[in-house]
This record gives sequence, C-alpha cells and structure tokens, in this order.
Amino acid sequence: SDKVQVGTPSSKHHGVGLWPPPSSDPADPLRWPRWAKFLALLAVAIFNFVANFAGAGLSVATVILEMELHKTPQQINSLMSVKAVQYNFLLLGLGNLVWIPLSAKYGKRPIMIISTALLFAVLLWTAKAKTYPELLAARILSGFASASGESIGPGIVSDIFFLHERGTAMSMY
Repeated sequence: SDKVQVGTPSSKHHGVGLWPPPSSDPADPLRWPRWAKFLALLAVAIFNFVANFAGAGLSVATVILEMELHKTPQQINSLMSVKAVQYNFLLLGLGNLVWIPLSAKYGKRPIMIISTALLFAVLLWTAKAKTYPELLAARILSGFASASGESIGPGIVSDIFFLHERGTAMSMY
C-alpha cells in the first residue's frame, strides 16, 4: 500500500523511518500518494525548464530579431549578450528577495501560481515586442517572474518528500 502511517518521529513505511513525521492532516503533502507527489514535482520542474529556457533561449532567435528589430547581427549579439541576458539573470537573483518573503507569508502555492501567470504574460509580451527597449523590459520582468521557481522549488520538494526521498526528488527537479 502507498499509505503513510501517522504517528511519532519513529513512524515507518516499508521499514523506513519517516522524517519529518507526517501529521494526521489528510492535506499534509507528506501523506500524498507517490503519483501526486511526482505530479507536483513535475509541475515545478516544468516551470523551471520554461523559466531557464526563456532566460537563455532567446539567443537562438538572433536572425529573427535582426529582421524584427531592423538591427545588424553585431548589434543584436551585443544587445543580447550584454543587456537582455544579463539583466534577465540579475532579476532572476534579485527576484528571490521578493518571492521568498511572500511565500513565507502567503504560502508557496499561491506565489507559484502568481509567478507562473506573470511569467506566461511576460513571455507573451516578449514574443510580441516590436522594439528593443520593449524586448529588454519584457526580458527583465521574465527574470523576476522566473525567480520563484529557483528559490521556492527546492522548498516545495522538501515539503512533499520525506528526508530519505529528497535526494532522488531533487535530482529530478
């Protein structure tokens, strides 16, 4: 059976001690069935894949950007390597200073939903940008929206997996 027994820190499941001990609350993610845990892990991993691809993936669109923004290849390469990527990753780091306190106050799930919606909207804006300043602004905001997955994702893994399962879960994340 995939059910987890509730009890003391010495609770066991298939002979393995469970830490942290699961609560008696049926909504405790430690008590979820394995398929639900891995579905949640998959959702967080997909968010991170999209966020990381959005951060660095724009470089493959150099030729399209040349045509769309009416710039030379040298101008596009200079703009993309210096500003659009660096500012994106700068906000990816600074965004953690916003998302982590918000997740501590309101919970990880609502913050991940908000940041996912924000990332979706910003990536649509990035795709529709007609000028370089507009593209740069969208790239900066996409870094900010992406930050939640990098900072909150490992916390989600530790919330839904027992200590003896976390190494495997983090390697999939």
